[in-house]
Amino acid sequence: MTELDITGWSLLSERPSTRNYTSPDRKWMLKVLRTLKDEDIETLRKDQDISSYVHSIGITTPAAGGLVSIKGGGTGALYQNIPDKKSLIRAISEDWDRMPSYIHEFVEIGRIIHSKPCDKGRFISVKDRMKGKLSLATMYTEEEKVRISDFLDAIPECGNCLHGDYHPGNFLLSKTGVYAIDLGLFSYGDPLYDWADWYLMTHYYSNREDLFHLSSEKLLRCWEESFRSSGCDEEQVSILASFYSLNYLGIMPTASFTLENNKKLTPFFK
Repeated sequence: MTELDITGWSLLSERPSTRNYTSPDRKWMLKVLRTLKDEDIETLRKDQDISSYVHSIGITTPAAGGLVSIKGGGTGALYQNIPDKKSLIRAISEDWDRMPSYIHEFVEIGRIIHSKPCDKGRFISVKDRMKGKLSLATMYTEEEKVRISDFLDAIPECGNCLHGDYHPGNFLLSKTGVYAIDLGLFSYGDPLYDWADWYLMTHYYSNREDLFHLSSEKLLRCWEESFRSSGCDEEQVSILASFYSLNYLGIMPTASFTLENNKKLTPFFK
């Protein structure tokens, strides 16, 4: 890895696992790990590989600049800095009257992602990932696991790309376009899966105003505005959303709680 002296770089934000900086010329954003655990470094490397691939197939995402060793200690990852950016969900919260226009941008970049054939030798299908996580899902009986597996098998096979964490908070808006970010769960499958993720966020996480900057009512309005263009069956989407958090088991601490709670709320399990 190239050694990088970050003297003169500006601290942009601090998160539980990283500190984020911008270069003096504002061309680069740097994520610096707070720890030197091998698994964290591997996650950074994986994120860089995904970003490079996504960029190469014509999906707009900040270009990856490689892993660097920080002078004085530490490991980081460089990404193209997008100037004057804000997430689509932040833009919606700050200018509600333009919500339909921003949601149109969200739907359009989703359509571009879902139109791209994915390298199946490089990425796992979302169905296989979710079925693999069933063994960790202690909230389900063996009979319920079979029902979930059968439901997933009934969804048509598709080799096109999926974002994997599909909601307007994971797309940046700037003068140069809309950029996909947070691609750690990038995979392939039917677009139904991405829409189920967005349904999960708008219907089951709708009280998280700290996360989405919008009231529950406004989040549902965003869902309604976007789903008209999805081409998906809403009943199928709602069922899949009830256990879509299988994707996040072992990644997000709240995934088990969400699955437990959704099981109580969903007719599929009754």
